[in-house]
Amino acid sequence: MNNDIIMSVDKVSKKFCRSLKKSMVYGVTDIAKNMLGLSSHSERLRSGEFWAMDDVSFELKQGESLALIGPNGSGKTTMLKMLNGIFWPDKGKISMRGRMGALISVGAGFHPLLTGRENIYINGAILGMNKSEVDRKFDSIIAFADIGDFLDSPVKHYSSGMFVRLGFAVAVHCEPDILLVDEILAVGDMNFQAKCIDRMEELGRQGTTKIYVSHDLNSVARICKKALYLSGGKTRGYGEVADIIEQYKKDVVEDMRVNSNKTHEVRYGTREIEILKVEFRDKNNESKQIFKRGEPFKVNIAYHAHKDVRAPEFVIKFFTDNGTLVSQPNTKDHKVTRETVTGKGELEYSIDSLPLALGHYSVTVAIWDFAGHLPHDVHEKLYDFIVEPSSGNINERRGLVYMPAEWKWK
Repeated sequence: MNNDIIMSVDKVSKKFCRSLKKSMVYGVTDIAKNMLGLSSHSERLRSGEFWAMDDVSFELKQGESLALIGPNGSGKTTMLKMLNGIFWPDKGKISMRGRMGALISVGAGFHPLLTGRENIYINGAILGMNKSEVDRKFDSIIAFADIGDFLDSPVKHYSSGMFVRLGFAVAVHCEPDILLVDEILAVGDMNFQAKCIDRMEELGRQGTTKIYVSHDLNSVARICKKALYLSGGKTRGYGEVADIIEQYKKDVVEDMRVNSNKTHEVRYGTREIEILKVEFRDKNNESKQIFKRGEPFKVNIAYHAHKDVRAPEFVIKFFTDNGTLVSQPNTKDHKVTRETVTGKGELEYSIDSLPLALGHYSVTVAIWDFAGHLPHDVHEKLYDFIVEPSSGNINERRGLVYMPAEWKWK
């Protein structure tokens, strides 16, 4: 391995078996063959087996940072576990130099009956620290973990968030040459996540090589310079993080385009006034589900009031794919209420320039009583639309919204 390269993954593949019984038989057979000096033919698939990782390669130099991104089941955690020595590849080769720090699963390396204090020493030893090194860093570890009075309680009483706090604190204090971090940071609260990201950036400045798995593409873009996009165990893209994130988002949009006709069944309310139909329309008043950022966007709501309804409040909620509320316009705030609504009618909400970033969005449309307490008809996330990149010169790739603005040198 080149002296500049601290980690090399060369054409690595890993297979698993869907059947537990067959998996145990295959495992015993392979061990027996290896003990007898025979080939186990690990490059071949047997009945029930599949490639969880298939011919993946990359290299990292000291201080570089790599994000593993992709949909669930794409092989990201399998790769981390191979890098950490939990699994070994069936094909290919992994070469690494230096001390490893890893946070792959909640509670990994902790003994549930021992206290947090005792587990700090055990976990530290697993990560290559001796007792004197742990003693020296102990106060800093517990300050970072911030688990309060639970330090001397058995960790079986810890929440998943406390496990992550303690595990991450120990991992980053072992001063690793290579740090592996899985999605489990999402278990922690927002303040702790921010503290972890700051600490990983600090380690990067100190020369630590990092591999980070997350579905939070904003944190990925902040922490990492490179990205490896995996899907179905295969490499779909590898390169600069912004370019690979853009490729991943486009693939998600295309997948949503193909599978956009999904059904929902979340609806409730008195139905004194009910929603008959909701459509997303463009500037030509044509109904569609795929829009480009920056184009006109309308939500048309057809309703039927079965009796006189006093000043009903119409509400629209826009959500990202992970459930984040982007906006919640309503007729009361916009001062377009009517004293009484009777019979059938239509209401339109229009945006001159759709500001949302590329992605898939879910929409709730609801009608509430004049006080906002009694639901007449609520369609909870029953509707979906997709935002594609605009065709203009400006194509911001991060965040939730695009704010039209201008840069000027002064």
